[in-house]
Amino acid sequence: MVRVSPMDNIRCQKDDIDKIESFTDEQIEALINACDQRTYVGFRDYVFQICLLDTGMRMNELLSITPESIDVKTRCIHLGAEFNKNRRYRVVPISQDTLKLLFELVDENKQHFPESKRIFLSCYGEEVRDTQMNKRLKYYGDVTGVGKEIRSTAHTWRHTFACNFILNGGDPYTLMRILGHSSITMTRRYVQMTDGDIQV
Repeated sequence: MVRVSPMDNIRCQKDDIDKIESFTDEQIEALINACDQRTYVGFRDYVFQICLLDTGMRMNELLSITPESIDVKTRCIHLGAEFNKNRRYRVVPISQDTLKLLFELVDENKQHFPESKRIFLSCYGEEVRDTQMNKRLKYYGDVTGVGKEIRSTAHTWRHTFACNFILNGGDPYTLMRILGHSSITMTRRYVQMTDGDIQV
């Protein structure tokens, strides 16, 4: 029988946490303004990027929403467990401006694609796949030059939302609920401030 654990003096190895960058205000403005809102696809992409910035939702979560997912009174998007990464039901708050844009897109869909159920559609009225939307986000990164500085992906938008939430006075535990994380450790990785962010 071993009376003393041989692991008592062994320290766990610490993993380096890679810095995950987020968009600057100038990069956000460039990406959003690159959408040609005079076209259906351009307006759809504009609303999509605004939603990513305002909610921090994952790509597949945002593509899965329907008009019925939106609660106008509470200004929230209800995400069913089947669409969430951790298979948990989640409620995500949205701003009044984002709510208005979503219903403008819904009205546009009703006019051109009355049989559609999802909010984000292709120019043919079909559901947009994550691979298609990833290409669109990369496209805006390429045409604006932002893609040379930072990856233009839904994940970067998610990190940008998280940093902005904390910088504007939000608390990390509320952020954890909004992002749908099961632990605060994961949320902490999303909130990595730059030297400029922490300067008073």
